[in-house]
Amino acid sequence: MMKILSRIFEKLTEKLPGIALAVLLQSSLECLGDFEPFQYESFKKMEAQTPMKEAIAAAQLDSQIFSATRNNFPAIRIIDKDDVEVPYLIQKAIDTKTRIIEENCRSDVMSLRELPENKIEITIRLRENEPSADGLTLITPHKNFERRVSVFGSEDGEYWIEIVKGALVFDYSRYMDVDNRKIDLLKNKFRLFRLEVEDVVDEKASPFRNLWLKMSDEAELEHVEQFSVFNRTFRIDRIDLWRRNKRQQFKNEVKANYPVAKFTISEDEEKKQTIIEVATLREPLTSLGIATPDRNFHRRAHVEVKRAQYGSEDWVEIGHATLSKIDFQGFRKETIKVGFPENRADVYRLVINNQDNQPLEISGMAAEGNVYEILYLNKTENNYRLFYGSETAEGPRYDFASVLGSMGETNQPVPTSLSAEMSNPNFNADLDQKGFQFLENKWLLVLITAIMVAALSWILVSTGRKI
Repeated sequence: MMKILSRIFEKLTEKLPGIALAVLLQSSLECLGDFEPFQYESFKKMEAQTPMKEAIAAAQLDSQIFSATRNNFPAIRIIDKDDVEVPYLIQKAIDTKTRIIEENCRSDVMSLRELPENKIEITIRLRENEPSADGLTLITPHKNFERRVSVFGSEDGEYWIEIVKGALVFDYSRYMDVDNRKIDLLKNKFRLFRLEVEDVVDEKASPFRNLWLKMSDEAELEHVEQFSVFNRTFRIDRIDLWRRNKRQQFKNEVKANYPVAKFTISEDEEKKQTIIEVATLREPLTSLGIATPDRNFHRRAHVEVKRAQYGSEDWVEIGHATLSKIDFQGFRKETIKVGFPENRADVYRLVINNQDNQPLEISGMAAEGNVYEILYLNKTENNYRLFYGSETAEGPRYDFASVLGSMGETNQPVPTSLSAEMSNPNFNADLDQKGFQFLENKWLLVLITAIMVAALSWILVSTGRKI
Protein backbone atom coordinates (compact mmCIF):
# COMPACT_ATOMS: atom_id res chain seq x y z
CA MET A 1 0.00 0.00 0.00
CA MET A 2 2.82 2.41 0.90
CA LYS A 3 4.46 1.78 -2.47
CA ILE A 4 1.23 2.63 -4.31
CA LEU A 5 0.81 5.88 -2.33
CA SER A 6 4.44 6.73 -3.03
CA ARG A 7 3.92 6.24 -6.80
CA ILE A 8 0.76 8.39 -6.69
CA PHE A 9 2.66 11.16 -4.90
CA GLU A 10 5.41 11.05 -7.54
CA LYS A 11 2.86 11.35 -10.34
CA LEU A 12 1.13 14.23 -8.54
CA THR A 13 4.38 16.18 -8.32
CA GLU A 14 4.92 15.62 -12.06
CA LYS A 15 1.39 16.70 -12.99
CA LEU A 16 0.86 19.69 -10.68
CA PRO A 17 3.18 22.16 -12.46
CA GLY A 18 1.11 21.85 -15.61
CA ILE A 19 -2.20 22.59 -13.98
CA ALA A 20 -3.64 26.10 -13.99
CA LEU A 21 -4.78 25.67 -10.38
CA ALA A 22 -1.23 25.03 -9.21
CA VAL A 23 -0.08 28.17 -10.99
CA LEU A 24 -2.85 30.17 -9.36
CA LEU A 25 -2.05 28.83 -5.89
CA GLN A 26 1.66 29.36 -6.40
CA SER A 27 1.16 33.00 -7.41
CA SER A 28 -1.10 33.53 -4.41
CA LEU A 29 1.54 32.16 -2.06
CA GLU A 30 4.15 34.38 -3.66
CA CYS A 31 1.95 37.39 -2.98
CA LEU A 32 1.69 36.36 0.67
CA GLY A 33 5.34 35.51 1.29
CA ASP A 34 7.69 37.08 -1.25
CA PHE A 35 8.84 40.68 -1.48
CA GLU A 36 6.55 42.91 -3.53
CA PRO A 37 8.14 46.36 -4.13
CA PHE A 38 4.80 48.11 -4.68
CA GLN A 39 3.76 47.43 -1.06
CA TYR A 40 6.47 49.48 0.69
CA GLU A 41 6.39 53.26 0.72
CA SER A 42 9.95 53.99 1.93
CA PHE A 43 13.37 52.47 2.36
CA LYS A 44 16.76 53.21 3.93
CA LYS A 45 20.17 52.07 2.85
CA MET A 46 22.07 49.91 5.35
CA GLU A 47 25.78 50.59 5.61
CA ALA A 48 28.22 48.82 7.91
CA GLN A 49 30.22 51.30 9.96
CA THR A 50 33.42 49.34 9.33
CA PRO A 51 34.40 47.13 6.36
CA MET A 52 33.82 43.50 7.20
CA LYS A 53 33.55 39.99 5.91
CA GLU A 54 30.50 37.82 6.42
CA ALA A 55 29.19 38.59 9.91
CA ILE A 56 26.10 39.25 12.00
CA ALA A 57 25.16 42.93 11.64
CA ALA A 58 22.72 45.03 13.68
CA ALA A 59 20.96 48.32 12.96
CA GLN A 60 18.82 50.32 15.37
CA LEU A 61 15.29 51.15 14.29
CA ASP A 62 14.57 54.89 14.38
CA SER A 63 11.52 57.11 14.83
CA GLN A 64 10.74 57.24 11.09
CA ILE A 65 10.48 53.45 10.98
CA PHE A 66 8.39 53.31 14.18
CA SER A 67 6.01 55.92 12.78
CA ALA A 68 5.46 53.97 9.55
CA THR A 69 5.13 50.43 10.99
CA ARG A 70 2.41 48.60 12.85
CA ASN A 71 2.82 46.78 16.15
CA ASN A 72 5.18 43.79 16.04
CA PHE A 73 6.79 45.23 12.86
CA PRO A 74 5.14 42.96 10.24
CA ALA A 75 5.90 45.23 7.25
CA ILE A 76 9.71 45.32 7.25
CA ARG A 77 11.92 43.65 4.66
CA ILE A 78 15.68 43.61 4.00
CA ILE A 79 16.61 43.31 0.31
CA ASP A 80 20.10 42.71 -1.09
CA LYS A 81 21.64 44.05 -4.31
CA ASP A 82 20.02 41.23 -6.34
CA ASP A 83 16.55 42.13 -4.98
CA VAL A 84 16.52 38.93 -2.91
CA GLU A 85 14.82 38.94 0.49
CA VAL A 86 17.27 38.55 3.40
CA PRO A 87 16.15 36.86 6.67
CA TYR A 88 16.29 39.06 9.75
CA LEU A 89 15.42 39.12 13.44
CA ILE A 90 14.02 42.14 15.34
CA GLN A 91 14.66 42.19 19.08
CA LYS A 92 15.07 44.57 21.99
CA ALA A 93 18.61 45.82 22.47
CA ILE A 94 20.09 44.34 25.65
CA ASP A 95 22.98 45.80 27.62
CA THR A 96 25.01 43.88 30.19
CA LYS A 97 25.76 45.81 33.36
CA THR A 98 27.15 45.27 36.83
CA ARG A 99 24.75 45.75 39.71
CA ILE A 100 25.92 47.84 42.69
CA ILE A 101 24.31 46.77 45.98
CA GLU A 102 24.68 47.79 49.61
CA GLU A 103 25.69 44.92 51.91
CA ASN A 104 25.72 45.28 55.69
CA CYS A 105 29.03 45.18 57.53
CA ARG A 106 28.81 43.40 60.89
CA SER A 107 29.60 45.78 63.73
CA ASP A 108 29.14 46.32 67.47
CA VAL A 109 28.33 49.42 69.52
CA MET A 110 31.27 49.96 71.91
CA SER A 111 30.01 52.94 73.89
CA LEU A 112 27.42 55.72 74.12
CA ARG A 113 27.79 58.83 76.24
CA GLU A 114 26.15 62.22 76.61
CA LEU A 115 28.05 65.36 75.62
CA PRO A 116 27.49 68.99 76.48
CA GLU A 117 25.28 71.15 74.23
CA ASN A 118 22.57 68.49 73.89
CA LYS A 119 24.67 65.94 72.02
CA ILE A 120 25.43 62.22 72.28
CA GLU A 121 28.49 60.28 71.13
CA ILE A 122 28.27 56.72 69.81
CA THR A 123 31.33 54.56 69.09
CA ILE A 124 31.05 51.58 66.71
CA ARG A 125 33.64 48.93 65.87
CA LEU A 126 33.70 46.74 62.77
CA ARG A 127 34.03 43.08 63.53
CA GLU A 128 37.14 41.14 62.60
CA ASN A 129 37.55 40.34 58.89
CA GLU A 130 34.71 42.71 57.95
CA PRO A 131 35.44 45.00 54.96
CA SER A 132 35.66 48.76 55.37
CA ALA A 133 32.39 50.72 55.35
CA ASP A 134 31.21 53.09 52.62
CA GLY A 135 28.28 54.50 54.57
CA LEU A 136 25.91 54.16 57.50
CA THR A 137 22.17 54.32 58.16
CA LEU A 138 20.40 55.49 61.34
CA ILE A 139 17.43 53.26 62.14
CA THR A 140 14.93 55.23 64.23
CA PRO A 141 11.17 54.95 64.86
CA HIS A 142 10.74 58.74 64.86
CA LYS A 143 8.89 60.74 62.23
CA ASN A 144 9.08 64.45 61.51
CA PHE A 145 12.59 65.19 62.70
CA GLU A 146 15.79 66.85 61.54
CA ARG A 147 19.23 66.14 63.04
CA ARG A 148 22.85 66.91 62.27
CA VAL A 149 25.39 64.08 62.55
CA SER A 150 29.19 64.28 62.38
CA VAL A 151 31.26 61.13 61.81
CA PHE A 152 34.88 60.49 62.86
CA GLY A 153 37.05 57.50 61.94
CA SER A 154 40.05 55.81 63.57
CA GLU A 155 42.21 52.76 62.98
CA ASP A 156 43.52 52.37 66.54
CA GLY A 157 41.02 54.24 68.73
CA GLU A 158 43.50 56.97 69.66
CA TYR A 159 43.83 59.18 66.60
CA TRP A 160 40.48 60.28 65.12
CA ILE A 161 39.84 61.95 61.75
CA GLU A 162 36.62 63.79 60.92
CA ILE A 163 35.06 62.10 57.87
CA VAL A 164 31.70 63.88 57.70
CA LYS A 165 30.77 67.19 59.31
CA GLY A 166 27.15 68.00 60.14
CA ALA A 167 25.42 65.63 57.73
CA LEU A 168 21.64 66.14 57.71
CA VAL A 169 19.32 63.21 58.46
CA PHE A 170 15.61 63.96 58.43
CA ASP A 171 12.02 62.84 57.99
CA TYR A 172 9.49 65.33 56.59
CA SER A 173 6.51 62.96 56.40
CA ARG A 174 4.33 65.61 58.01
CA TYR A 175 4.54 67.52 54.75
CA MET A 176 5.36 64.85 52.14
CA ASP A 177 6.93 61.40 51.74
CA VAL A 178 10.51 62.63 51.91
CA ASP A 179 13.19 61.29 54.24
CA ASN A 180 16.92 60.56 54.41
CA ARG A 181 18.63 58.46 57.07
CA LYS A 182 21.79 57.54 55.17
CA ILE A 183 25.25 59.11 55.42
CA ASP A 184 27.90 58.42 52.77
CA LEU A 185 31.49 58.09 53.96
CA LEU A 186 34.68 58.88 52.12
CA LYS A 187 36.82 55.95 51.00
CA ASN A 188 38.58 54.75 54.13
CA LYS A 189 40.22 51.87 56.00
CA PHE A 190 38.92 52.75 59.46
CA ARG A 191 37.84 50.03 61.90
CA LEU A 192 36.30 52.39 64.47
CA PHE A 193 33.64 55.07 63.90
CA ARG A 194 32.42 57.74 66.27
CA LEU A 195 29.12 59.56 65.68
CA GLU A 196 28.15 62.89 67.27
CA VAL A 197 24.39 63.45 67.07
CA GLU A 198 23.17 67.01 67.76
CA ASP A 199 19.89 68.12 69.37
CA VAL A 200 19.07 64.71 70.80
CA VAL A 201 16.33 66.24 72.97
CA ASP A 202 13.92 68.71 71.40
CA GLU A 203 10.62 70.32 72.27
CA LYS A 204 7.51 69.08 70.55
CA ALA A 205 4.06 70.65 70.78
CA SER A 206 1.18 68.33 71.57
CA PRO A 207 -1.45 68.04 68.82
CA PHE A 208 -4.10 68.55 71.54
CA ARG A 209 -4.97 71.78 73.34
CA ASN A 210 -7.00 72.77 76.43
CA LEU A 211 -9.69 75.42 76.08
CA TRP A 212 -11.28 77.43 78.91
CA LEU A 213 -14.22 79.76 78.42
CA LYS A 214 -15.57 82.11 81.07
CA MET A 215 -19.21 82.98 80.33
CA SER A 216 -21.70 85.45 81.87
CA ASP A 217 -25.28 85.75 80.66
CA GLU A 218 -24.34 83.73 77.59
CA ALA A 219 -21.62 86.25 76.77
CA GLU A 220 -17.98 85.25 76.56
CA LEU A 221 -15.89 87.07 79.13
CA GLU A 222 -12.62 85.22 78.83
CA HIS A 223 -11.09 82.79 76.31
CA VAL A 224 -7.99 80.81 77.28
CA GLU A 225 -6.18 78.23 75.13
CA GLN A 226 -3.35 76.15 76.55
CA PHE A 227 -0.88 74.10 74.50
CA SER A 228 1.21 71.31 75.97
CA VAL A 229 4.89 71.15 75.11
CA PHE A 230 6.98 68.10 75.99
CA ASN A 231 10.57 67.09 75.55
CA ARG A 232 11.20 64.39 72.93
CA THR A 233 14.37 62.32 73.05
CA PHE A 234 15.75 61.19 69.72
CA ARG A 235 15.83 57.40 69.92
CA ILE A 236 18.14 55.35 67.71
CA ASP A 237 17.26 51.65 67.46
CA ARG A 238 20.51 50.75 65.71
CA ILE A 239 23.14 51.99 63.29
CA ASP A 240 23.87 49.90 60.19
CA LEU A 241 27.26 50.16 58.52
CA TRP A 242 27.27 49.07 54.87
CA ARG A 243 29.56 48.71 51.91
CA ARG A 244 28.82 48.98 48.18
CA ASN A 245 29.74 45.81 46.30
CA LYS A 246 29.59 44.81 42.66
CA ARG A 247 27.36 41.89 41.90
CA GLN A 248 27.54 39.66 38.86
CA GLN A 249 26.56 41.16 35.53
CA PHE A 250 22.91 41.22 34.56
CA LYS A 251 21.07 41.96 31.34
CA ASN A 252 19.15 45.18 31.08
CA GLU A 253 16.98 46.63 28.33
CA VAL A 254 18.69 49.54 26.58
CA LYS A 255 16.76 52.80 26.86
CA ALA A 256 16.89 55.85 24.60
CA ASN A 257 15.40 59.34 24.63
CA TYR A 258 12.92 59.83 21.79
CA PRO A 259 11.79 63.21 20.44
CA VAL A 260 8.38 64.56 21.45
CA ALA A 261 6.53 65.69 18.32
CA LYS A 262 4.48 68.28 20.25
CA PHE A 263 2.59 68.75 23.50
CA THR A 264 -0.30 70.91 24.71
CA ILE A 265 -1.15 71.90 28.30
CA SER A 266 -4.60 72.52 29.74
CA GLU A 267 -5.95 73.03 33.27
CA ASP A 268 -9.01 71.29 34.71
CA GLU A 269 -9.97 73.74 37.47
CA GLU A 270 -12.82 71.58 38.74
CA LYS A 271 -10.63 68.49 39.25
CA LYS A 272 -7.54 70.61 40.07
CA GLN A 273 -5.48 68.79 37.44
CA THR A 274 -2.91 69.75 34.83
CA ILE A 275 -3.45 67.72 31.64
CA ILE A 276 -0.61 67.44 29.13
CA GLU A 277 -1.33 65.79 25.77
CA VAL A 278 1.86 64.46 24.18
CA ALA A 279 2.07 63.50 20.48
CA THR A 280 4.76 61.00 19.49
CA LEU A 281 5.90 59.01 16.45
CA ARG A 282 4.73 55.66 17.91
CA GLU A 283 8.10 54.78 19.43
CA PRO A 284 8.12 51.96 22.02
CA LEU A 285 7.93 54.27 25.03
CA THR A 286 8.23 53.25 28.69
CA SER A 287 8.10 56.64 30.48
CA LEU A 288 7.16 60.31 30.14
CA GLY A 289 8.89 63.08 32.07
CA ILE A 290 8.51 66.80 32.61
CA ALA A 291 10.93 69.71 32.64
CA THR A 292 10.09 72.49 35.09
CA PRO A 293 11.92 75.33 36.86
CA ASP A 294 9.73 74.80 39.94
CA ARG A 295 11.13 72.98 42.96
CA ASN A 296 10.02 71.55 46.30
CA PHE A 297 6.86 69.89 45.02
CA HIS A 298 5.43 66.39 45.51
CA ARG A 299 2.41 65.45 43.37
CA ARG A 300 0.71 62.31 42.15
CA ALA A 301 0.49 61.84 38.38
CA HIS A 302 -0.56 59.18 35.88
CA VAL A 303 -0.28 58.48 32.15
CA GLU A 304 -3.22 57.54 29.91
CA VAL A 305 -3.66 56.26 26.35
CA LYS A 306 -6.77 55.75 24.25
CA ARG A 307 -8.11 52.20 24.12
CA ALA A 308 -11.20 50.77 22.45
CA GLN A 309 -13.68 49.72 25.13
CA TYR A 310 -17.34 48.78 24.76
CA GLY A 311 -17.57 50.11 21.23
CA SER A 312 -15.87 53.45 21.89
CA GLU A 313 -12.43 54.86 22.60
CA ASP A 314 -11.70 55.95 26.17
CA TRP A 315 -8.63 57.16 28.03
CA VAL A 316 -7.16 54.31 30.08
CA GLU A 317 -4.46 54.64 32.76
CA ILE A 318 -1.29 52.65 32.04
CA GLY A 319 1.06 53.93 34.75
CA HIS A 320 1.29 56.24 37.76
CA ALA A 321 3.98 57.74 40.00
CA THR A 322 4.76 60.65 42.29
CA LEU A 323 6.50 63.60 40.67
CA SER A 324 8.82 65.37 43.10
CA LYS A 325 11.73 67.77 43.06
CA ILE A 326 13.29 68.54 46.43
CA ASP A 327 16.05 71.11 46.77
CA PHE A 328 16.42 72.09 50.41
CA GLN A 329 19.47 72.91 52.52
CA GLY A 330 21.86 71.06 50.27
CA PHE A 331 19.60 68.00 49.92
CA ARG A 332 18.51 67.28 46.36
CA LYS A 333 16.19 64.54 45.16
CA GLU A 334 14.37 64.47 41.84
CA THR A 335 11.77 62.12 40.37
CA ILE A 336 10.08 63.81 37.41
CA LYS A 337 8.94 60.95 35.18
CA VAL A 338 6.16 58.37 35.14
CA GLY A 339 6.97 54.83 34.02
CA PHE A 340 4.61 52.37 32.35
CA PRO A 341 4.72 49.11 30.32
CA GLU A 342 5.96 49.50 26.77
CA ASN A 343 3.40 51.22 24.53
CA ARG A 344 3.31 52.43 20.92
CA ALA A 345 0.58 55.07 20.92
CA ASP A 346 0.16 58.21 18.82
CA VAL A 347 -0.96 60.37 21.75
CA TYR A 348 -0.48 60.10 25.53
CA ARG A 349 -1.99 62.13 28.37
CA LEU A 350 0.01 63.00 31.49
CA VAL A 351 -2.36 64.04 34.28
CA ILE A 352 -0.88 65.86 37.32
CA ASN A 353 -2.99 66.21 40.48
CA ASN A 354 -2.32 69.66 41.93
CA GLN A 355 -4.78 69.52 44.86
CA ASP A 356 -4.72 73.09 46.28
CA ASN A 357 -1.29 73.95 44.91
CA GLN A 358 -0.55 76.22 41.99
CA PRO A 359 -0.03 74.34 38.68
CA LEU A 360 3.58 73.58 37.82
CA GLU A 361 5.28 75.56 35.09
CA ILE A 362 5.95 72.98 32.36
CA SER A 363 8.83 74.06 30.13
CA GLY A 364 9.31 70.80 28.21
CA MET A 365 8.52 67.11 27.94
CA ALA A 366 10.80 64.07 27.70
CA ALA A 367 10.01 60.59 26.34
CA GLU A 368 12.07 57.47 27.02
CA GLY A 369 11.64 54.00 25.58
CA ASN A 370 13.20 50.71 24.57
CA VAL A 371 15.69 50.40 21.72
CA TYR A 372 14.96 47.83 19.02
CA GLU A 373 17.59 46.47 16.64
CA ILE A 374 17.33 44.38 13.49
CA LEU A 375 19.86 41.55 13.07
CA TYR A 376 20.81 40.06 9.71
CA LEU A 377 23.69 38.24 8.04
CA ASN A 378 25.83 40.78 6.21
CA LYS A 379 27.83 39.29 3.35
CA THR A 380 30.95 40.80 1.87
CA GLU A 381 30.46 43.56 -0.72
CA ASN A 382 26.71 43.50 -0.66
CA ASN A 383 24.35 46.47 -0.61
CA TYR A 384 21.31 46.10 1.61
CA ARG A 385 18.14 48.17 1.80
CA LEU A 386 15.52 48.17 4.53
CA PHE A 387 11.97 48.60 3.15
CA TYR A 388 9.01 49.59 5.36
CA GLY A 389 5.68 51.43 5.33
CA SER A 390 2.99 48.97 4.19
CA GLU A 391 -0.59 48.68 5.45
CA THR A 392 -1.12 45.11 4.25
CA ALA A 393 2.19 43.22 4.27
CA GLU A 394 2.23 40.31 6.70
CA GLY A 395 5.11 39.40 8.95
CA PRO A 396 7.57 36.90 7.43
CA ARG A 397 8.60 33.62 9.06
CA TYR A 398 12.28 32.89 8.69
CA ASP A 399 13.91 29.68 9.91
CA PHE A 400 17.15 31.59 10.08
CA ALA A 401 15.73 34.02 12.66
CA SER A 402 16.26 31.55 15.52
CA VAL A 403 19.80 30.94 14.27
CA LEU A 404 20.50 34.68 14.27
CA GLY A 405 19.22 34.94 17.84
CA SER A 406 21.51 32.22 19.17
CA MET A 407 24.51 33.49 17.18
CA GLY A 408 23.94 37.03 18.42
CA GLU A 409 24.31 35.89 22.05
CA THR A 410 27.86 34.65 21.49
CA ASN A 411 29.01 37.08 18.78
CA GLN A 412 28.95 40.83 19.12
CA PRO A 413 27.00 42.13 16.09
CA VAL A 414 28.73 44.65 13.84
CA PRO A 415 26.97 48.05 14.02
CA THR A 416 25.18 49.14 10.86
CA SER A 417 23.90 52.64 10.21
CA LEU A 418 20.73 53.58 8.34
CA SER A 419 20.69 56.31 5.72
CA ALA A 420 18.13 59.09 5.44
CA GLU A 421 14.63 58.01 4.44
CA MET A 422 14.05 57.58 0.70
CA SER A 423 10.80 57.22 -1.22
CA ASN A 424 10.25 53.92 -2.99
CA PRO A 425 9.61 54.72 -6.69
CA ASN A 426 7.76 51.39 -7.11
CA PHE A 427 5.26 52.07 -4.33
CA ASN A 428 1.62 51.91 -5.40
CA ALA A 429 -0.84 52.78 -2.63
CA ASP A 430 -3.82 51.39 -4.56
CA LEU A 431 -2.18 48.01 -5.09
CA ASP A 432 -1.04 47.92 -1.48
CA GLN A 433 -4.60 48.44 -0.28
CA LYS A 434 -6.36 46.28 -2.89
CA GLY A 435 -3.82 43.62 -3.74
CA PHE A 436 -5.37 41.01 -1.46
CA GLN A 437 -9.05 41.93 -1.61
CA PHE A 438 -9.77 39.16 -4.12
CA LEU A 439 -9.10 36.66 -1.32
CA GLU A 440 -12.14 38.04 0.54
CA ASN A 441 -14.54 37.15 -2.32
CA LYS A 442 -16.27 33.98 -1.11
CA TRP A 443 -17.56 33.04 -4.59
CA LEU A 444 -14.04 33.21 -6.00
CA LEU A 445 -12.83 30.98 -3.16
CA VAL A 446 -15.68 28.53 -3.86
CA LEU A 447 -14.69 28.46 -7.54
CA ILE A 448 -11.01 27.90 -6.69
CA THR A 449 -11.97 25.08 -4.30
CA ALA A 450 -14.18 23.43 -6.92
CA ILE A 451 -11.43 23.62 -9.55
CA MET A 452 -8.93 22.21 -7.05
CA VAL A 453 -11.18 19.29 -6.11
CA ALA A 454 -11.95 18.49 -9.78
CA ALA A 455 -8.27 18.72 -10.77
CA LEU A 456 -7.10 16.55 -7.90
CA SER A 457 -9.84 13.99 -8.59
CA TRP A 458 -8.84 13.81 -12.25
CA ILE A 459 -5.17 13.39 -11.34
CA LEU A 460 -5.95 10.66 -8.80
CA VAL A 461 -8.15 8.73 -11.26
CA SER A 462 -5.74 9.00 -14.21
CA THR A 463 -2.73 8.18 -12.04
CA GLY A 464 -4.54 5.20 -10.47
CA ARG A 465 -5.42 3.77 -13.88
CA LYS A 466 -1.81 4.03 -15.10
CA ILE A 467 -0.49 2.35 -11.98
